[in-house]
Amino acid sequence: MSAIRIYTASLCAGVAAMQGPAQAAAQQVDWPSSRIAHPKRAAIGPYNAVFLAGSDGLERPVQGYAVDEALPPMPQWTMRAWINPTLLPKGRVPVAAIGNPAGAAARMFALDDGKPVFQMGSTTLRATAAITRESWHLLTATADAGRVRFFVDGRLVGTATAEAMPPATGVVALGPRLPGQPGFAGRIAAFALDPVLLGAPAIATLARRQPDAALIRFEDASPSWPLQVKTQYGLTAPQPAWELPTGKAPFSKPVARPVSTAPALAPTREGHYAVNAWRLVAAPTVAANGAAISQPGFDAGSWHAATVPGTVLTTLVDRGVYPDPTIGLNNMAIPESLSRQSWWYRSEFTLPATPAKRLTLTFDGVNYAAQVWVNGTAVGDVKGAFIRGRFDVTDRLRPGQRNSIAVLVAPPPHPGIAHEQSLAGGRGDNGGALMSDGPTFGASEGGTGSPACEIATPGCGRV
Repeated sequence: MSAIRIYTASLCAGVAAMQGPAQAAAQQVDWPSSRIAHPKRAAIGPYNAVFLAGSDGLERPVQGYAVDEALPPMPQWTMRAWINPTLLPKGRVPVAAIGNPAGAAARMFALDDGKPVFQMGSTTLRATAAITRESWHLLTATADAGRVRFFVDGRLVGTATAEAMPPATGVVALGPRLPGQPGFAGRIAAFALDPVLLGAPAIATLARRQPDAALIRFEDASPSWPLQVKTQYGLTAPQPAWELPTGKAPFSKPVARPVSTAPALAPTREGHYAVNAWRLVAAPTVAANGAAISQPGFDAGSWHAATVPGTVLTTLVDRGVYPDPTIGLNNMAIPESLSRQSWWYRSEFTLPATPAKRLTLTFDGVNYAAQVWVNGTAVGDVKGAFIRGRFDVTDRLRPGQRNSIAVLVAPPPHPGIAHEQSLAGGRGDNGGALMSDGPTFGASEGGTGSPACEIATPGCGRV
């Protein structure tokens, strides 16, 4: 039989595990990293969390301390948090605290009618202007010998002399819900307390470097029930940010590579053709459906020239969107969201006029699932890790005319949460949720796969 073949392995299976998910610490501020010589850490955090309106707050023990154990004295310290509220209700809204938020010794950021507040015991510093919804704002409090300063977006908004008070207890409260008070809704990023004093110029510099939410793993305050597995549990919550690998060198700059010049349809042997000239785009950015996308003449000029065979990430690296994930910590610059959305592949070609009576479209490996469209008509689905598929498209392809194939590739239903290996975090667990989607994923988390297909006519053996 003759064939048009697209050989493609997996699309994005390595984004979360082999290349690694993008992480908060990779783009965090250049914060001093203080440590002490016993197992308890001097620096606290950073913590990242997201809250829906009405969701529960999160409480986490400070590493190395019991929740009711007093933290060591800190003559100087800096506490900061990036917040992105989705709502600004009336009244007091606790945002994040070190120590029991209901106790007198807690150090807490809050909002009063949308105005940022820092509270420590009887000392309260309040901004005069409200912040805006759906945007990032940096809250910073510093203390030095009893002198407390409060900054909002890098600008000093209040100063006070704080009375002596007992140290806070070893608990971190994010979005705490206090009786009779509304709760925080939105995102909190890089909440931390460090036993160093930052001056106003350094804080102003930090405020100009807003977090990239795509590179942060937020702990969900209202998670769904975790998938239950018997062995190799994997992660059910994002890895603590302080366990992530860090480096002094910046991410490499993305470098675009030459686009393949292979013809859209290239014969491989008698009656067999390889389909090239594939274009790639993130499915959420396209309003058209498969029937329209697979029509000859559909405008895909703004799509990426795809590297096939290869993963979605291969294409994005080859086109200079992201740096090479195999160099240094570049994998931390790649958003985890790439492996959690669908992608469109599309190619258009002229099929030679042939007396063949039958045409077959064969996929040689798709990860994880795909919907296949030919000339405006859906011809079938492929589902499973690197599963092959074959479809009779005799009545769909038009010999001697322009033809188009579109493939919507979807990720596995349980992409899981990847663990970044580091000295602090160790090697982590393999498997986890992704194991339920196929044993092929035994040492990876996250991913999707690009199409591998063949159009065939009878006469040259088995497709």
